[in-house]
Amino acid sequence: MIEFDLKAFADSFATVAACVSARTTKDILKNVLFISDGSQITLTASDGEVHMRMQVDVAAEKCQSLIPAARMLSVLRELNVEAVELTPSDGKLHIKSGSATFDLQTADPKEFPPVPAFKASSYFKLDSVSLRKMIRQTIFACDEASARYALGGIQIECGPHRTTLAATDSRRLCVVSAMSGVEGHVETIIPVIPKRAMQLVEKSIHDTECHISIQTNDVAFRSGPVTILSQVIQGRFPDYRKVVPTQDSLRSRVQLIPKHVASLVRQANIATNEESRGVDLKFTKTELVVSSGAAEIGQAKVRMPISYDGPELTITLDGRYLGEYLKGLDETSIEVGLIAADDRVLFSQGDYLHVIMPLSRE
Repeated sequence: MIEFDLKAFADSFATVAACVSARTTKDILKNVLFISDGSQITLTASDGEVHMRMQVDVAAEKCQSLIPAARMLSVLRELNVEAVELTPSDGKLHIKSGSATFDLQTADPKEFPPVPAFKASSYFKLDSVSLRKMIRQTIFACDEASARYALGGIQIECGPHRTTLAATDSRRLCVVSAMSGVEGHVETIIPVIPKRAMQLVEKSIHDTECHISIQTNDVAFRSGPVTILSQVIQGRFPDYRKVVPTQDSLRSRVQLIPKHVASLVRQANIATNEESRGVDLKFTKTELVVSSGAAEIGQAKVRMPISYDGPELTITLDGRYLGEYLKGLDETSIEVGLIAADDRVLFSQGDYLHVIMPLSRE
């Protein structure tokens, strides 16, 4: 029997169970592997391509069990006593919390596929808070439906001083960088990591530092008690440096406050639909006018004052793309770099760059 604080165990179990895929056809992968070595328990889950391990220091007898993830989550959600006791034995898991008891049928732990631990002695180091923010600022630009599989993930370029994440669906591009470090000697490999793996990293790492070990076919993230391992996506990722406009190519620039622009875009998006997603941004010397319209919906036009020295220009962008980008910004002003009505637009805020291709105004 092993006794846990209910909230601590429920949080740990839910973190690892997030790796379990509801769509898996392999019944064994619908479980979380529970192993106690006497001083520490290890929870492990896998969807076959992405794997997660979490270690929790708990003094308990040695034991192991394969716990059905969905059923256990349902049990933990219903319990309201501070402690929970788990007793694995003979293909069952006995759960006791206050007056509630459950006996769940469990599979043989030996059938669960092995998941390696993080054993690399050389790795990149990145602040976990920074990495989580970088993932949020890029992940929405992934295109999982694309026939070009490399567009279904985030490219990560780790270096001894800076790490860069990039994502694109070929119609928009997100690039963000942050300071990083290195432990030991590491090779320069620039993998594309599946969106699902990066979602798990963003939700699961909370320690002050994340260690990243990159191999040819897989990558591992370790932050505190959590380790996430993933296969990398095979395929060529576009050279984002060729997509980002150079400073010399920009004909005009304007500084804007993100929340003000986001408000205008949200209002303009009310008059858009799937067939007519375009939002017109008209830059004049004194104001920015954002407008949209769809035949079966109506029209919207909103404006705000700006200080703009460039030529008057109207460019049509996808309103959804604008809205998703603006949600990931802080209160710092953004610079909008313009080339022409039919050319890409560069949005920048510090080390965070976002490029959106214009829509045809036809």
